[in-house]
Amino acid sequence: MKALPVLSLLLLFLATGCTGQRYETPTNNSSQHLPNKTPTSHPVIEITSSPTAIPLMVLHPTPTNYSFGPDVEPFPGVVNTLTGELVDDTESLLRPAVLVSISNSPVTARPQAGLAFAPNVYELFIGEGTTRFLAVFYGDMPKRATVISNALLTEPSLTARRGLTQTLSGRVWVDEDQNGAQDPWEVGVGGVNITIIGAGNGKPASKASSDSNGYFAVDTQKLVPGETYQVSYLFPDQWKNQNRTFQLVWGGDSLKGADLGINTMIGEPVRMASDIAPQKTYVGPIRSGRLTYDDINRLFPGSCLVFASAGEGILERLNPCRIIYGEEGADTPNTSLLEVEEMVSLANESTLAQPPNYSGNLFSTQLPEGGVPAQFLDVVFHKFAKSRWQYDPLSMAYLRYTDSIDGTGVLHPDQDRLTGRQIAFENIVVLFSNYAVFRHGQYDVDLCCGYEGYAVLFRDGQMFKIRWNTNNREWEQKTGLLRPIKFVGDDKEPVAFRPGKTWIALVTPNSVLTAEPGNGWQMQFAMPNDVAPDK
Repeated sequence: MKALPVLSLLLLFLATGCTGQRYETPTNNSSQHLPNKTPTSHPVIEITSSPTAIPLMVLHPTPTNYSFGPDVEPFPGVVNTLTGELVDDTESLLRPAVLVSISNSPVTARPQAGLAFAPNVYELFIGEGTTRFLAVFYGDMPKRATVISNALLTEPSLTARRGLTQTLSGRVWVDEDQNGAQDPWEVGVGGVNITIIGAGNGKPASKASSDSNGYFAVDTQKLVPGETYQVSYLFPDQWKNQNRTFQLVWGGDSLKGADLGINTMIGEPVRMASDIAPQKTYVGPIRSGRLTYDDINRLFPGSCLVFASAGEGILERLNPCRIIYGEEGADTPNTSLLEVEEMVSLANESTLAQPPNYSGNLFSTQLPEGGVPAQFLDVVFHKFAKSRWQYDPLSMAYLRYTDSIDGTGVLHPDQDRLTGRQIAFENIVVLFSNYAVFRHGQYDVDLCCGYEGYAVLFRDGQMFKIRWNTNNREWEQKTGLLRPIKFVGDDKEPVAFRPGKTWIALVTPNSVLTAEPGNGWQMQFAMPNDVAPDK
């Protein structure tokens, strides 16, 4: 690897820094505002001997005052009603959702392709010690991205710095539209080494690497007030000769990729860095349909339900728009795949008379009241089906870790096959509902319609007790159409989710959520009352 030129920069400190900040503070008092893609500008503060000029860097940035929802009309606009975030392709909001059944077992199904791009993912227990995912794709579709194959190896060093109070933190990402703003659809750059160097002696004072999603945090506690420092960047070999514009940002102050020595000349080829990325962009592997899918499908009017097969007595209760078969004669169950191009075509075939309205929930950067610390959530469906959601204050999202279906409980970062980057969701919901037994090992989770129950929300490193319902509100009664599950507080008013994606774990009412050391929580799934028939 070749080191890029050292940038003659004073070390930046932010009085009110906002790593990962996407939106300007709204200028009016309306309850609903559209995001502003113009990045916020912050003053550069030089390190001096004055204590007041050395503000502590906080890894959890001060949020902007942005909210979206709960009800959106007219629709669609430029914001995805399932995330509260801007989309790249506004035409995609005219198409209904595509719901895809994605396998989580056997272990050869992992890493799955496309999960990281789904605005909503429902995880449900399907018996035999495993879970399955129903991914809801709406808005911007999944896409391939350059894979940095060793990027995840840099994360332990980054994690060690997350507890520090004095850091230089930020993100390196691919600025696809070259507008200088961190848009939700733009991926981070992993494996970039950031080093703070003393301008006087040229010696490294502190260093770190960006994680697989591009976030970094460099320790600055040992820097000497009054001295000047420089910052250097070393990109992995995989990023050489890429026809891309890169951005490095801390609190909104960004540097163009050209300033980092990256070649951005138009017309040069873009080379993939690793063969882990498929030759075609697809989601999957796709597996059989489950009864619960019918409930969720009905909550997304006009949506297209896709699965690979269905058990006896189940297929006729579902309403698929496409059944995906694997390769004939294949010795693996993981060849049922849906190309994104075909997924878009399926959505375009919807007979819905109007654009889909999937609003009904509130998204806000402001935290609800009544939260308790939640640095991680362990989800234990079975000894062979364990995962962890670890809060990352740099990205303000929960990073997913998963087991290897071996009963050891050892977890590793869960990647998306399309990008090689760790799966991250801004909101994690544990939703308690009845698992009705259709027959032994086959369940139907009661979700639609007119059901309600309890849930817990994890966002911004905190946990909130909330409620869910699929009741008809005024809009549903007026149009005769349904909308997705609505989440409210004890006061029956919409509870604020963080703008971003939501992962929903469906558990039985007897499942137990307990506090764990280190401000963590564990959800222990309680098996449905499913008595095996006499043999």
